[in-house]
Amino acid sequence: MNIQEMIEKLVEKYPEPEPMYWVEARPRCDQCRDFEVMEAGQICSHCKKEQNQGYMVMSLAGRCANGAERDHGTRHHAVGLNSYKAFCGTLPGRRSVGWSRELTEVSCPRCIAKLSGRQD
Repeated sequence: MNIQEMIEKLVEKYPEPEPMYWVEARPRCDQCRDFEVMEAGQICSHCKKEQNQGYMVMSLAGRCANGAERDHGTRHHAVGLNSYKAFCGTLPGRRSVGWSRELTEVSCPRCIAKLSGRQD
């Protein structure tokens, strides 16, 4: 048996695999990059809601003591769209990682008071 015959037997034994079809991933939101959108350049419904209300819901991420965990905050603040400061005046501290976006409602009492128009 020569090499040509061996190859022919292998071809008969192992048929050609089915073609693989690649599915293109949908583009992601231009602002948050968290959600898929229908076309490139669009923003998701969550980011549209934030634009309409004029603020983002964020919490302070805390500090990364060991690089693997964050002592995440429990209050969710209202932070202006082009601001780094919450409506209640909270800013990340010098050891803080910064703001972390949340998909929830504002829970900070001072931010809620500012949003409803009342003063502390």
